[in-house]
Amino acid sequence: MKRAEEHKYYIEKILEKLETVNPKIVMVFGSYANKNLTEDSDLDLLVVLDDNKVPSNYDEKIKMKLKVRKAIRELNREIAIDLLIYTIPEYEEFIKSGSSFSKEIKETGKIIYEKTGKAMA
Repeated sequence: MKRAEEHKYYIEKILEKLETVNPKIVMVFGSYANKNLTEDSDLDLLVVLDDNKVPSNYDEKIKMKLKVRKAIRELNREIAIDLLIYTIPEYEEFIKSGSSFSKEIKETGKIIYEKTGKAMA
């Protein structure tokens, strides 16, 4: 299977698994979004959970991230997945930060899933 086809297959499987964690947005970025895949390319994903709360402490943040990672753990054994996880306010703050990384994601990232409803940043 070609790398692009393999990534597409895994994206479909990942989206199925992520349904259990209530995502608002799932986005690919990096080499897959830029169509610049190599044999060693991982799958770069950004997941925004449908949660309007900022985790109040480190433990809460880790639990949130573990919940998402656990949902896709089996697939992560088959393909390397680089995962960023935010709640809605965390994502909005990340985009507003104007960092070169947030600009790159905003400009080149591709939304592969978006729950309908209130628009975001």
